[in-house]
Parts: sequence; structure tokens; C-alpha cells
Amino acid sequence: MAILAITAFPIGARAEPAAAARPQAAEATKQTPKPGMGLLLVTLLDVDGQPAPGVTVHAYDTTTKNSKELSKASTDKQGRVAFDLPPTKQVTCTAHVKGKPAPISPAPGEKAGHGEAGEIRNGATVEVTVKLRAANF
Repeated sequence: MAILAITAFPIGARAEPAAAARPQAAEATKQTPKPGMGLLLVTLLDVDGQPAPGVTVHAYDTTTKNSKELSKASTDKQGRVAFDLPPTKQVTCTAHVKGKPAPISPAPGEKAGHGEAGEIRNGATVEVTVKLRAANF
């Protein structure tokens, strides 16, 4: 499974919790986290640096060795997806194209690693931009 490491940079968006209190994807244009949550905004680019729509992004709590999926959603036409997530020390994202893991890297100019979004804080927003490393999906 390809893991994208992205370092969290607090900034400011949101998702509705599912019936079992599972975080959901938020509208990528929202900039304010829901109460008690933090917002993770992910922009996914294709190998040419263009938005990658329709790619499933998974967000995992990787604070411990037993990672737990927090949420997943598909990117919009601009390659964006937003998650309202509970506060946690370490979030890592992965991308899947047509159900298969897709390797991702930080986009040019990003300081993050391969999918690691870092800490999600209550009321804070973390924005990351990542890029698919292969075009053959």
C-alpha cells in the first residue's frame, strides 16, 4: 500500500460524522472545522501537476502501530478532499485509483513526506498538497 507522508500545518474545512461517529469527508471548500474536530484539506495532483479528480483518499490515525482508518472520500474536480477528523497526534493519507493503491509524493514546494499529515488539532486546519507518482492507473 502506498503511503503519502504529509506534515501538518495548522491553517483552517469539514465533514459530517457517520452514524457510528466515524468522520466523513467534508466539502473541500469549507474552511472551518466542526466543533471538537480538526480539518484536513488534501489537494491531489496527477503526474503532470494537474488536479486528480475521482481518486479515493484514505485518512488513517497512525499514532500507534495499529493504524485505524478515520475516513475516506473521493477527490472533487479540483483534486480536493476535506475531512473533519478528531484530534490525533499523527494522521497519514493514502490514495487509491480504481481500487488500487497509488504511490504519492509531496508536491513541489511542500515540506511534507509521503502521506504524513501530522497532528490534527481541535479547531485547526491542516492543508497538504500531494502528487501521484505514476500515470498508469
